[in-house]
Amino acid sequence: MATGAEKASSPSTEVGQMHNGIPEAFFVEDVAKLMADRKKDAKELLEECDSMYQSYKRMEQQLGLRQRKLQAQAVEIKSSLGMLEHLDGMEGDQTLNTDFRLNDALFVTATIPRADKVGLWLGANVMLEYETGEALALLRKNYESAKANASQIKLDMDYLRDQITTVEVNMARIYNYDVTLRRQAQAST
Repeated sequence: MATGAEKASSPSTEVGQMHNGIPEAFFVEDVAKLMADRKKDAKELLEECDSMYQSYKRMEQQLGLRQRKLQAQAVEIKSSLGMLEHLDGMEGDQTLNTDFRLNDALFVTATIPRADKVGLWLGANVMLEYETGEALALLRKNYESAKANASQIKLDMDYLRDQITTVEVNMARIYNYDVTLRRQAQAST
């Protein structure tokens, strides 16, 4: 583990602690010291920072995709759970009249009797038959899992945005330091 002084002078491209596979970007406090320690010029450091920035942006895109997929999945699970709870609450010979979607533009009216077993689509063209109680338990577990995963992804996105900001600030500091050096060199000639 790096000490505070070592951590502050490390470039944003060195991997520090990991947060769910996302490397920590270190803040560059002293650009001159970093350039001397690494024996690199500003252009090379900016290229390293840009590479890390691009990696973070790819991670952000992937997390965003996972987040949207999980949100859609949670909505679908909640809908199925609500319907199954309604069917489970029906008594005796009670039936449910509803419009059933066959495809995007075709609906048919259906009468659904109370049932002790239901079929759940698990994905990849797989459907399994469950007792109503088991199906409710599975859907509740899946819904809670989807909510927990969405919550974790939100935390990961927040952490990733912090890392992106740190790299952007580092890039600006390195660039500004390079501009200052060039101006000083130009003024001395």
